[in-house]
Formats: sequence, C-alpha cells, structure tokens
Amino acid sequence: MSVLVIAKIQYLRHKQEIRFISKVFLIYLATKAFFFVMGREIIPIQDRMFPTISNGWELFNDWARLVLLHGTSFLLAILGHTSVVSHDSVTSIGMGTLSVGNYCIGIRLWIYFAALIIAYPGKWRKKLPFIVVGILCINILNIGRLTGLMYVSAYKPSLLEFSHEYLFNYFIYGFTLLMLYVWVTRFNNLKTI
Repeated sequence: MSVLVIAKIQYLRHKQEIRFISKVFLIYLATKAFFFVMGREIIPIQDRMFPTISNGWELFNDWARLVLLHGTSFLLAILGHTSVVSHDSVTSIGMGTLSVGNYCIGIRLWIYFAALIIAYPGKWRKKLPFIVVGILCINILNIGRLTGLMYVSAYKPSLLEFSHEYLFNYFIYGFTLLMLYVWVTRFNNLKTI
C-alpha cells in the first residue's frame, strides 16, 4: 500500500478526532489573532492597530470587570465586609485593595471553553445554552476567586502570589474541564469524539 492510501485509511478511521482537534486549533489561532489585533492593555488605544475597534473592546473589558468587582463587593457584604468599587479595583475596610486587570477577567477562558464545546460535534440548540451557563458559572467562580484573594491578601499575604497564580486559577480551570466532561458525557448525544 502507498503512503497516501495508508494516510487516507487513518484519516477515515480518526476523522472525528482530527476534525475536533483541527477546529480547536483554528479557534485558538483566531483567538490569538483577535487578541493581537486588539492590542495589550498597557498599549495606549491610539497606538494600537485599530484604535476604534480596540476602544470598543476595552469598553467591553471595563463592563465585564465592573460586573466582577460589583459581584465581589456583594459577596464581601454578605460575608460582613464593607467595600467600595472603583473603575478597576475593589477596596474593603481592613482587607485592602484588589486591582483587576484585563487578564483577570477570564474572557480568554470563556472563549476557550466555548471553543471546546463548539468544536465538539453536536446540535447548536444544545451547545448555546450550555456555553452561556458555563460562562456564567465561570464568572461566579471568578467572583469567589477575587473574594478569596481579598481574604488571602488580608490574612495571609505571604500566600497571595501562590493563590493568585496557581490555587484559584487551577480550581477554575478544573471546573471548566469538568464542564467539558459533563458536556461530552451527559448533554451531547454522541458517545465518542
């Protein structure tokens, strides 16, 4: 048999897996291109590739950040703390201030979660509600993460970097993988990738 025939047989045998991985990879590349075009938060908007589009993107980031900050302030209030929200931070009496940058919002995680669900075979009428619920859950966990970081900052500051870089992030990533597992095993009518 020729190499092409063997390759075709292997492709046909693993067609669904190859399509899934290809879709995920293409969405990943599109996401990287999107964030490259939008520019980094530290670059002034007027110096970016497309300032008008970047300005709209930053407004969306500001809105998402304020939702998280007000959610964190609300959770802190439930826990008995008084806090004040500014444009990019939440300050609580006796706990300090927590600033939230664009990378802390979790939008990339929303996109990657949605990409995995979109890439997996299935019906859109099932995918869209699952994606929306997943993103809402990720945001609720992110509010818990920010609240946890306020507590760590106030009561065990030596663990702040570890908690910020690893502990809380891995918890949210683990939850996202659990959601993907639930999608594959419970909500999707396909048995395999």
